[in-house]
Amino acid sequence: MQKKHNLNLTIVLDLIHVIEYLWKPAFVFYSHTSTQAETWVSKRLQLILEGKSSSVAPGMRRSATLPKLTPQERKPVDSCARYLLNKQCQIPQI
Repeated sequence: MQKKHNLNLTIVLDLIHVIEYLWKPAFVFYSHTSTQAETWVSKRLQLILEGKSSSVAPGMRRSATLPKLTPQERKPVDSCARYLLNKQCQIPQI
């Protein structure tokens, strides 16, 4: 992003906020006490940090579609996927 003062500015999304968004769909797929939920979040966070949020989002949606979750059940998944797609240019890459 360039402004009238010739400054290059990169906006970085708060990583904690991204993680909070990821936990909600994790609990759609796994119980709150499951270590699988933690693994699920960790894997997706790694992909996001590698700049692959545009593949994480549709993957989550597919995972909610295959077991035929109701719109209410899959709401956290769709919300997180939409968030990732809308913010993908602001998510830092490692």
